[in-house]
Amino acid sequence: LKFPPRVGPPVDPNDDTELVVSTVNVNENSKRTPIAYVVPPGFSREVDPTQVGNVQQNEQSLSIAVCNLEKDDARGAYRTLDYDIRNYKTLKMFVHAESPTAQNGDAIAIMRIGTDLESNFYQYEIPLNISPEGNADPHVVWPTENELIVELQSFYDVKLEREADKSGSPNRYYTKVLPNGHRISVTGLPDLSNVRTILLGVKNSATSSTNALCAEVWFNELRLVDFANKGGYGANARMVAKLADFANVTVSGNYQSIGFGAIDKKLNERNLNEEIQYDIASNVELGKFFPQKSGISVPMFIGYSEKIINPKYYPLNPDILLRTAINNAETQADKDEIKSAAQDYTSRYSLNFTNVKKNRTATSGDNPHFYDIENWNTSFAYQRIFRRTQVIERNDAKTYKSSLGYNFSPKSKYWEPFRTKIKSKRLTLIKDFNIGLKPTNMNFRVDVDRRYSEMMNRDNDNFKSIVPVLYDKTFSINRVYGWKWNLTKSLSIDYAANANSWIEEPEGDLNTPEKKQEVWDNFRKLGRMNNFNQTVNANYTLPLRKISLLNWTTVTTRYSANYEWRNAPPASPTLGNTIQNSRTFGANASLNFMSLYNKSKFLQKINRPPPPKRPNKDVDEDADELVDEKKKKEGISKGTRAVFQLLMMLKQAQVGINKTDGTTLPGFTKSIDYGGQNFKHNTPGLPFVLGHQDENFRFDVARNGFLTTDSNQISRYINLNAFDLNGSATVEPFKGFRVSISFNKRQSLNTNSNFRYTEAAGDFEDQIFTEIGTFSTSFGTWNTMFDKLEDDYSSEAFNQFKDNRLTIAQRLQNREFTGDGIYANMYADSLGMIDDSTSFPAGFSNKHQEVLLHSFIAAYSGKNANDVALTPFRKIPVPNWRFTYNGLGQLDVFKDIFSNISISHAYSSTLTIGSFQRPLDYGTDELSRGGNLTTQYLYQSGVTIVERLTPLIGIDVTTKDGITAKFEFKTDRNLQLNVITANLVEVRNKEYVIGAGFRTTGLRLPLKFQGKRVILRNDLNIRFDFSIRDGITVVRKLEGNDGLDSYIPTAGIRTVSIRPSIDYKINDSLNFRMFYNRNANNPVTSNSFPSALTDFGITLRYTMQ
Repeated sequence: LKFPPRVGPPVDPNDDTELVVSTVNVNENSKRTPIAYVVPPGFSREVDPTQVGNVQQNEQSLSIAVCNLEKDDARGAYRTLDYDIRNYKTLKMFVHAESPTAQNGDAIAIMRIGTDLESNFYQYEIPLNISPEGNADPHVVWPTENELIVELQSFYDVKLEREADKSGSPNRYYTKVLPNGHRISVTGLPDLSNVRTILLGVKNSATSSTNALCAEVWFNELRLVDFANKGGYGANARMVAKLADFANVTVSGNYQSIGFGAIDKKLNERNLNEEIQYDIASNVELGKFFPQKSGISVPMFIGYSEKIINPKYYPLNPDILLRTAINNAETQADKDEIKSAAQDYTSRYSLNFTNVKKNRTATSGDNPHFYDIENWNTSFAYQRIFRRTQVIERNDAKTYKSSLGYNFSPKSKYWEPFRTKIKSKRLTLIKDFNIGLKPTNMNFRVDVDRRYSEMMNRDNDNFKSIVPVLYDKTFSINRVYGWKWNLTKSLSIDYAANANSWIEEPEGDLNTPEKKQEVWDNFRKLGRMNNFNQTVNANYTLPLRKISLLNWTTVTTRYSANYEWRNAPPASPTLGNTIQNSRTFGANASLNFMSLYNKSKFLQKINRPPPPKRPNKDVDEDADELVDEKKKKEGISKGTRAVFQLLMMLKQAQVGINKTDGTTLPGFTKSIDYGGQNFKHNTPGLPFVLGHQDENFRFDVARNGFLTTDSNQISRYINLNAFDLNGSATVEPFKGFRVSISFNKRQSLNTNSNFRYTEAAGDFEDQIFTEIGTFSTSFGTWNTMFDKLEDDYSSEAFNQFKDNRLTIAQRLQNREFTGDGIYANMYADSLGMIDDSTSFPAGFSNKHQEVLLHSFIAAYSGKNANDVALTPFRKIPVPNWRFTYNGLGQLDVFKDIFSNISISHAYSSTLTIGSFQRPLDYGTDELSRGGNLTTQYLYQSGVTIVERLTPLIGIDVTTKDGITAKFEFKTDRNLQLNVITANLVEVRNKEYVIGAGFRTTGLRLPLKFQGKRVILRNDLNIRFDFSIRDGITVVRKLEGNDGLDSYIPTAGIRTVSIRPSIDYKINDSLNFRMFYNRNANNPVTSNSFPSALTDFGITLRYTMQ
């Protein structure tokens, strides 16, 4: 590296100077000539602890060799770093110099340190003595005269000396010669709190005895010593005072001095600031000053805090102490300005009145009225935060918040004309006819929020200059209102709306009456509407429970409509506003078949559990005879009961459906009045506000001139459709055997386009029309769940998948080329044509997306390729199931031994299409690459089938002696088909879980303590769990680049887990646990290594009561 010109006179870049930067070390240069390399005096080589035999580490130095270096010229090498060295006092380094021609003092060692190497750095220069040849004494090789010892304070002193010298620029290159002949230089504003680079180099002295210096200089052991380890202290104080029952006052404060830090903090992590902070806060209930019977509540909060941070170092010169910068100022005003500007000062003041209201009392009456003052509440909050720093002269932020709320919830009152006139239960539906006479709730709230701040940055180059003030102002009004009305006891409607508007303020300070009047005028107009949204919900429960034949069913319906109007960006009002609506219709039906069955007295007797047997038949033989006689009269035998219970195995069912539609239309040019409508132009219309969906709505709005014609409007028109279906049923064929069946289906379709005005068409039209959707349904893949994985990682299902493609391709060609097929008019004559390159039907190759998709679904669902539907969007979901059986424990052979025997099984499978999109060229006669016709949808994320048996079989056993045992076998399979790359990723997992345990109380241990037998009188729980889990991931590729299928295992692992543990509850507060866990992992592939993790220990847990 060539030094900048300010080091000396400019040098010719084409001169003959030679520079070699390298290292010298003990291992390679201990026998070097003419001078052997030795370790500097006072240092020794470190021993490598990782080696056997006390092997010493190699020790080396930086070597800079120059030749033909002209007078006053220099060369060096640098490195980047990031250090804060202000807490140290001295910087030291050993330097060695050798030369065949130079004399003492000809060569100068240079160290440059700072933020950069050109504009902000300190530089230290030391003349070097030439070491004599042939002497390996460390004190001769590394002479004391050459040792670089820099007191860092000398750097600071030179910089301050330059600043005191007003004869030139304060950032100029400045040099001071020390009495020992060493030179210190400074340029710019170097900062030792942020040392980013350091340079070591060699310079030919201006008074050198040679015009072309040839020398080699070694640098070693650059180090910082004598750190400034001055400690600090900190304190916290807090006081809470309660003033009777109406107020409390909290006073707190903390102080941290410079140098304060936790014991584990490093030197550079300790506090470099003096911090002073105090807070005063009080909560006062001003309502206590009114009579208690008035019910007035006025909660008030008032608080004030200050935080003062006095830095140790001057922020504008971070390696100079602040007190030094203050002492060097010329006038007292400058001293005060430096101290004030360097201080980080923050003050906060808060005054809040929250939820001021009059509570209801005994004198308010039981029947609330809409005009009662108790329905109202109000709040007010004021906060001011003031801050100043070295960068900010002042930042004064004020926040004003106020609200006025109203909430009225009268008692429900219904008109029921037939309630007392009809007595017959058969006419309950008419008898219970009712109409709600008044709303059940009315509410509104107005929130006013104003934030005003003034910030003025500080001109640190000239404290007396005036910097323009920056203003940040927001003023908004938020109106929230709504109501709820139970039109009948089973039909309710609620409405909620939120209107947000902005109060526009003039620029700059509000320092004139005209500006203030403008703000008040805008406030009275409620500002400019920014956002409006409203929601209408209707819920209705069909009165089926009032019809005796249908009271075992419950059907609820709901309708929800949402509408939103968003204002155009203030900077681009011609882009227009955005209107959006949506509607959701939902219905839920619950069928309680037990209630239906019990309508029959005979079936009711069947469902009634038989009386329990007496524990001892010899106790009362006459009573037993009476019971048997009663059974005979009832005439219900065990066989009859079992048959009818089997016929009544369907216990309950539930089904739910939700359908959501929505429209988003950007570019709407009209503003709105109350209720989200523009009454002057009757737009967007009440149907749209209430969620109505119309495909021609955007054309109607455009035809009426309510859409912008700005060509910069690129936001998209969106139409959303979503459908959700779910259901479940519970079946119990016989006692203790319960089967839960469930199914679900979810589908969404998002159609969008750039609906805009084009000059070419002279009208609005859809551009770049797209459809994007997702689909998920419960599915059935049980037929291939146990498909065996062969040694080459192929499988029967995958082979069937490949074979299905030809059949599916033929069916697709027949569908699309005939009848109503999209390509019927284009390729009717090509029906049955074969593509010679693929041997598949023309237009549908072996890697056509739909060919792959339907072949995959047919193969893994176990269906015939000739019968499977040619659409992935199944109309009817396939149910999943779960069953449990716990009746074994009730059998006579087991009930005396086991308290519980439970057998479980569960199966679930889901087909998911993460994302599908209609291509822009669908229906054209263009063939894609590979000879394929465009599909109706592109399946970018492919198709996924996830199936689980959790568990395939599970057994839980508990004996009456407290012994537990558990066995589970679980398996799952994840299939991910990428129809773009024709890859199938299959992830298989299977797991065996075995567990055992023992719980007892009062266990006698085979040992004595103080001569007495040890008895554990509390709960002792012993557990042992063992599991083996095998997982493998196989990537299968259809006809790769070599035309062959490939089956590649990419991941897999066998995990063996052992987890024994002992828990003992010593008492209600103390629990003892001893555990051992071991997980051993053995990978299937060579991508990872076998591993094992073992942890064991003892835990004592104490719970505070």
